[in-house]
Amino acid sequence: MVYQPLEQILEPPLNLTTAVRTSADPGLIAGVVRGDVRSFTRDVAVSWIRTMRQQIDASLVTERLLAALSAAFGALALLLACLGLYGVMSFDVTRRRRDIGIRLALGATRFTVLAGVLRQAGTIAGAGLGLGLMGAWFASRLVENFLFGLTPRDPYTLAVAAFALAITALVAGYLPARRASHVDPAVTLRAE
Repeated sequence: MVYQPLEQILEPPLNLTTAVRTSADPGLIAGVVRGDVRSFTRDVAVSWIRTMRQQIDASLVTERLLAALSAAFGALALLLACLGLYGVMSFDVTRRRRDIGIRLALGATRFTVLAGVLRQAGTIAGAGLGLGLMGAWFASRLVENFLFGLTPRDPYTLAVAAFALAITALVAGYLPARRASHVDPAVTLRAE
């Protein structure tokens, strides 16, 4: 903040900004400030009084909007990744329905079938998460300048996304495998 008397400025500006520090409620001080300015001169109109908190909030509107949009698009991307993962796993289990029917006909238990499908889902999800985390680790340098109050390699954010995808992979493998394991093996074998 710079103080410069108006009489020393060759061409006075149209708008002036003044800061007032107070320990009282800023809403109550606004009327006092207006009255003091009017008692000093009638040529100056006090038209806009804001607290420092309001000034800071107004200056950060764009950054907060971008942060909210980024968070919303990130959540949407995570949702789409979860839906895609569920679709792929469901398709894979549905494609293996005959194999599951043969295993059940040969004496495999429903638990064994479920465990095998979940193991495969875990293997695929683990490989995908490993590659995805490595890609995120290296790509974080590209978005480093856009992050405010967050490190580019925030372990909490990466862990939440990885956990959500891992749970989705297990649910995506479990639901279709459960459906397939409850199918009558004779019906499955006759259908082919």
